[in-house]
Amino acid sequence: MKTYTQEEMLDRTLGMKGTPERDEYDAKVDDYLIGLAIRRAREARNLTQ
Repeated sequence: MKTYTQEEMLDRTLGMKGTPERDEYDAKVDDYLIGLAIRRAREARNLTQ
């Protein structure tokens, strides 16, 4: 059984970096991570949205 890195699996399923599908996926991941960081910062300061 061969194992693959996450980058290899993304290349195989979504295409190489620079393809429209891969760029859309990367943008969605970035958006999610930014939102998560903002949420954690708010919660750490006991702020509401």
